[in-house]
Amino acid sequence: MYPDVTQMIDFYRSPLGIHCQTVMAERVLECWPDISSQSVGGFGYCVPQLSGVQHIADVTACIMPAPMGIAAWPEGEANKAALAEEAALPLRDESIDRMVISHALEHVDSPRHFLREIWRVTAAEGRVILFVPNRLSSWALSDKTPFGHGRPFSRGQLSTLFRDSLFEVTSLSGVLYGLPGKSGISVGLSSAMEPWGRKLWPQMPGVWMVEARKRLSAPLSGGKTIRQRAYAAAGLSPSVQSSNSSSS
Repeated sequence: MYPDVTQMIDFYRSPLGIHCQTVMAERVLECWPDISSQSVGGFGYCVPQLSGVQHIADVTACIMPAPMGIAAWPEGEANKAALAEEAALPLRDESIDRMVISHALEHVDSPRHFLREIWRVTAAEGRVILFVPNRLSSWALSDKTPFGHGRPFSRGQLSTLFRDSLFEVTSLSGVLYGLPGKSGISVGLSSAMEPWGRKLWPQMPGVWMVEARKRLSAPLSGGKTIRQRAYAAAGLSPSVQSSNSSSS
């Protein structure tokens, strides 16, 4: 079940939410330093990440899941927010160069169907960045933040899921290495721990950050020949069957 959009807004206005927004937006820019000529979209509640890149990128759409609800974005400007079902995004095929996904994968009914829809709207050789709770982290166990809701994932699960959805994972790292406490002291410690956590505990982030590139074809199955039984249509003569077999 998706959190309500008002819960998202309230969290990201809190000191801990502001810290999370700052860290995630910085990591997106670190991963995509030059996106001034790219069309950028987002799905889920990705306002924190898109707000960090809207001044240098062409943000086409900020799509929020129908069960979550919608809030206008950006504030004070022409609205780019839209409401849609996770498996029916209102975007043309191959229309987005860069896609940011947050507060989404852990809530969707079918992760594979959802990622294939993301694959559909992503341009050839396009890239996505996805944020999802780490199954082993304290963030996934605490309901004090939106990352404590839904289905968290392990590193191995994410790698397999993206591979099976025709994406090549180019980077799988972590963000939010502090504790999900909301006190001023806890938030301050989290800010101080962030750079150290990436170096000392890279396998134990609160949230995984996956960058992946769209593949246009699936890899071959190890170069092995797969034999299948062939059937001729009923009523064909032996000569026609032989001809069809050779031509196939």
